[in-house]
Amino acid sequence: MESLEKILEKMGLDDDSKEVFSYMAVRRRASLEDIFNNTNLSMAAISKAVYTLMGRGAIKREGQILLMDNIQSSLTNLLSANIEDINSSIASYRQSAVTICDTKNTSIEVVHDDVSAVPSFTAGRIASASNSVEIVTRSLTWLDGETLRAIQEASNRGVLIRVITYHQPELEEGIKALKDAGVKVRSHEYSRDVRFIVADGEFVAFAIREPPRTTSSSYFGLWINSRDACSKVLEHIFEPAWQEAENV
Repeated sequence: MESLEKILEKMGLDDDSKEVFSYMAVRRRASLEDIFNNTNLSMAAISKAVYTLMGRGAIKREGQILLMDNIQSSLTNLLSANIEDINSSIASYRQSAVTICDTKNTSIEVVHDDVSAVPSFTAGRIASASNSVEIVTRSLTWLDGETLRAIQEASNRGVLIRVITYHQPELEEGIKALKDAGVKVRSHEYSRDVRFIVADGEFVAFAIREPPRTTSSSYFGLWINSRDACSKVLEHIFEPAWQEAENV
């Protein structure tokens, strides 16, 4: 699972914008002077970062005060802006562009909870699946009794479940439990950098949130409810990795 900094980096933010976003995620309200006094950024760098974040809908301004209503909606706005930027970039390189998803017709939600809720959330996605489940994960910390029961019941219903993980000795027991429950498991180092689950028409990318001054880890999941987007994720991301992955 990834840090907030990694999420922001993958959304195309530069270092200055990431630092301002992280500061605002903690403070929620701040002036340019507050940011200047509590970071190592120059005023010019702060102004540029604020312009970038406002342009992507992550923060807003009321007079001299910058506001971030809540981090979930800010991340959702960044994701939407990033998807539109990616689609525009693809279109500029190819006449026949592959659109990741149409944000106007796609439900995008940020789920947020204590990290201990990840197994239950995963079990819920598997339990609701009627056709297939694809998971990419570095660890198997989400695999508990509830998740295994959901997997077994889904397998009995004929749901195809595939998991790409990174084969390590400490995962042997979990991998065996998955295979015994009817899951197809393969190993690929790709799973060290990417975490997501696709269940029918739902796509969720997980990341750990560890901003300054927190006392415990929590997770964010970018939840995209779109069969079209999921089919693109499977076609262009999961399936190529699955073909390259080794059976375990």
